[in-house]
Amino acid sequence: VTRAPERTPEPGPTSAAAPPPPTSAPPPSPAPVALPHYRPVTRPQPKSRTSVLTTTLVIIAPAVLATAILRSRSR
Repeated sequence: VTRAPERTPEPGPTSAAAPPPPTSAPPPSPAPVALPHYRPVTRPQPKSRTSVLTTTLVIIAPAVLATAILRSRSR
């Protein structure tokens, strides 16, 4: 003998708001990665000498100042 499936009563209107749908969980953060240790450069350090910019300024700055001071002011 086969039985008909029993029906469940449909829920009536309720005053409470329906719960929000479940949100998906955020993806897990990636595992930490080990960084390589710092190694100083193996190339030889250059010899310390005066830069081209410093040499240029030492030569040109006094010349510009002297020109500005010694120029003739008469017309």
